Amino acid sequence: MTLEEYFQTPQAERILLIEIVRNDVSSTTYYLSDSDYITENDDTPANLFYSPVIGGTGLSDIRKVLNDPFSGQASTGFGEITLVDDQVWTSISGSFSEETINLVRGATVTAWLAGPPRVYSRADAIQLLKGKVGRVGGSSDGSLRFEIVDGSQEIQRPIVTVSDKPLCFGYCRNIQPFLTNPASLEYHVHDGAIEAVVAVYDQGALLTLTTDYTVDLSTGKITLTGSPVGIVTADVKGAQVSGTWLDSTEEIASELISRSGVSIAQTYNIPTGVVGLYVTESTALGDLLNRIMVSCAAYWLIDENNEFLAAQYPVPQESAAVGSFTSLSELSEIRYQAEDRLYSDLNYSYRKNWTQYQSRPAASTAQASFSERLYLSATETAAGLDSELEYQESPFFETLFDEQADAQAVSQRLLSIYAQERKLLEVDLPYTAALKLGENISVEFGVELMIGAVVSVIDIFDGGYPIQRVMILV
Repeated sequence: MTLEEYFQTPQAERILLIEIVRNDVSSTTYYLSDSDYITENDDTPANLFYSPVIGGTGLSDIRKVLNDPFSGQASTGFGEITLVDDQVWTSISGSFSEETINLVRGATVTAWLAGPPRVYSRADAIQLLKGKVGRVGGSSDGSLRFEIVDGSQEIQRPIVTVSDKPLCFGYCRNIQPFLTNPASLEYHVHDGAIEAVVAVYDQGALLTLTTDYTVDLSTGKITLTGSPVGIVTADVKGAQVSGTWLDSTEEIASELISRSGVSIAQTYNIPTGVVGLYVTESTALGDLLNRIMVSCAAYWLIDENNEFLAAQYPVPQESAAVGSFTSLSELSEIRYQAEDRLYSDLNYSYRKNWTQYQSRPAASTAQASFSERLYLSATETAAGLDSELEYQESPFFETLFDEQADAQAVSQRLLSIYAQERKLLEVDLPYTAALKLGENISVEFGVELMIGAVVSVIDIFDGGYPIQRVMILV
């Protein structure tokens, strides 16, 4: 019998194991459990003692929720742990002893659900989460408590700094460079190497390379040969890192994370079209990530392995189901509600204009028209609409894509979700396999077997059966 199968039996012994690793030079590690647990002689590691100091219901639930595709970030939460004693089994530089626990904010927390060690090895334990110690508190009765957070604050809070030079990523149209040396008419469009300066304008009038300006691609610098009449703007293919032009959402997100000083494993499943992002003031990393993820109907989160994940909002797909649940395995009745969104078309933008102004007469007709707009825009209309349905006005979908085809493809994907009536199903399922946000599963709904995308998972560990309370978009 596998551990997952064992956990579904009424007599199953379920043991919560938690390891906390501090960021000190000794990598001090605390071993906690909610009942007696010692690994066996033949286990790895052997004869490791976990102090039974976790009180209450242990870890009540783990929440992972997708917001709508127009918000950019998912929500995760790992709850709070109460300790009834501060003396715990500890490893300091590989030496084990009982020590007073020191709950340091930011220490790494990993939790597992284990079976009895006489039957199941420590390696069989199911990893529930990997997060960080958040707020720490206590009580006059001597108990301690600490919050487990998902680590997203380490992504949200760092600042991507802009000082005397802006940051240009991908293909940005009509950006206003920083005048960094007025005496010599030197402008910067980026703080380092760039791919190309496609065009330079003086209040919309196209300037001529060499005659009117020169470019230093290695430093992102434009130097004018004479004073401009009006606003200087440029079309620029931006940041180049190690000889590679960063033009996709994935590449730009990775560079922003690197610039902010965050070191974290990253996984992406998002569109690869050319986008543009121009940053002219110091901005929180989380705000920038939200902006570029919303642009391609994607979200980001820190997953249960404490890794950065970015993916597009899921589309229910029958061919992609990773699990099937019937009335024999469902632990509750299926509760459902209608999905409120129902759109017949979607207005979207592409090719953002980063500087708006009225061009002077010397500008081309195309540039004069573009310089006054915020972006180019279009409308995508769904096929096969039902005349009986009452469709809503969709939110405006503002993208950072340079090409219309890329923005249109994402708009079509959104309409494949919201141009038809959909339901949100909620059902309690056994914890036989950890379901992930965005996965498609099938569930039995009355006489139907329906396929849906997981948009919310709440893992419940309250001392009874481990349960996954799942919300599915069908």
